[in-house]
Amino acid sequence: MEGSMSCRTVRQTGFTLVELLVVIAIIGILIALLLPAVQAAREAARRTQCNNNLKQMGLAMHTYNDTHGVFPPDAIFKASGPGCPGPWPPLPYWGWGTPLLPFLEQKPLYDFLGPKTQTVQAATDTNGLQAELSVYLCPSDTLQRPAINTNYAGKYGKSNYVLSASMNECCGYTVRFADFLDGTSNTMVIGERDTVHNTAAIWPVVVDTSANGSFYVTWPINTQNPPPRKTAGCIRFALASQHPGGVNVLLGDGSVHFLSETIETAFGGNCGPTPVHQYYPTNNFVYQKLFNIKDGLPLGPF
Repeated sequence: MEGSMSCRTVRQTGFTLVELLVVIAIIGILIALLLPAVQAAREAARRTQCNNNLKQMGLAMHTYNDTHGVFPPDAIFKASGPGCPGPWPPLPYWGWGTPLLPFLEQKPLYDFLGPKTQTVQAATDTNGLQAELSVYLCPSDTLQRPAINTNYAGKYGKSNYVLSASMNECCGYTVRFADFLDGTSNTMVIGERDTVHNTAAIWPVVVDTSANGSFYVTWPINTQNPPPRKTAGCIRFALASQHPGGVNVLLGDGSVHFLSETIETAFGGNCGPTPVHQYYPTNNFVYQKLFNIKDGLPLGPF
């Protein structure tokens, strides 16, 4: 038809506001569902690395024993202790983490510190003493060491691993395989301590208390140590970690196990000579059995 115009309707495509909001909501839900899985996977990887650290220390402990005939003491140059009367030399002492260095591929650092030829007081290399070694650090504990004691805060390398005080039978020099009367597979040697629940530890030296590098089973696992964290009922001696629900421990046979924070345990809760705090108490609690090297109460499989 002449003079007429042909009209076409043009349809525009795209998201409406409602559709866009629905898509954003779905993406948010997927992220919310995925994030815990990602975090769990990351923690699983960190826990695996922590297990590997303990296995390396277990191998180093056994190699040290093969070389010296004894396990490393919690403190070198210690002259007295339970069953070892006599004066103690001035603090600090070299801690158990130092003699293990040659067996953890850290021989140059060991030689640099010179623990066989000089005391800590005579050591001049502060950088070496401050070294943070990955084998002594649990990747789940990302906090810096808190300044719980001005005598060593920031002066010595952080550690997340502590030696069982039950290993220090007499001046720290006499623990051999023969001393594991309950069996090496029934005795804890090394455990974890973090900086969130507790004070963590330091690897090079023992400064003013054996809590710097060793543990007792006086308190349940993951007991929160409140400020000032130094003297609060000896909680500083407890095991704790950032792994959900418990801690990793190394047994005398070199195996690594995860101990639940709900493990059967006695409870002493102070620094005095309670039945829990003694070196070799006799009781039927699982946690204390694992601690005591020679209480005559071995465990079955756990």
